[in-house]
Amino acid sequence: MAGIAVTLGAGLLPAWLGTSSDVRTNDRRNERAHTGTRRGRMTTRGLLVAEVAVASALLLGATVLARSFVNLSRIDRGFDPAGVVTLWTSFDRQVLRTADARRAAAEGLERELRALPGVRQTAWSGGVPLSSGQVSFGNWTTDRPGASPVHATIEMFRASAEYFDLYGIRLLKGRRFVPSDSDAAIVGERLAAALWPNDDPIGHSFQGV
Repeated sequence: MAGIAVTLGAGLLPAWLGTSSDVRTNDRRNERAHTGTRRGRMTTRGLLVAEVAVASALLLGATVLARSFVNLSRIDRGFDPAGVVTLWTSFDRQVLRTADARRAAAEGLERELRALPGVRQTAWSGGVPLSSGQVSFGNWTTDRPGASPVHATIEMFRASAEYFDLYGIRLLKGRRFVPSDSDAAIVGERLAAALWPNDDPIGHSFQGV
């Protein structure tokens, strides 16, 4: 916006100054080989200084933005999406009415994808890292005796056991999912510290209240 304002000012102000001058005065100036009034020269110089200042500010901002992007690209996000191809699909709940039916359809699709040439590993999930998860916010309580509810916003993903290997997500404690799990959860380090401070979260449970 600042660049647009300065550009318009640099083009419109000199034109306005030229149209607002007296014709007879302009004729006398032309006879004397004068190129403009003092006010016009000062305005032109001011606009030139403003243009240089705005251009310098824009250049500095672009440099900082590019540097921030490079720094962000080097941050360890806890997962590696390199070489991962995602496929989004949905199941008709009028056809697949139960969760078991939808799970069976997802597993069948996964087997077909795994059989494709060049595919080394597959996994299914209800979202991908950093986006598209199911967000739940409110108060959460644990099975820890006397624990007070903790207010937190949690982003949850339903995922298969291969999900962690596919994205190179390292577990700090515990194990990955197994087919016999029905309501098991793998929580992040910050959530574990909030729900079970100074305690090992393995084997414990939590729920929203």
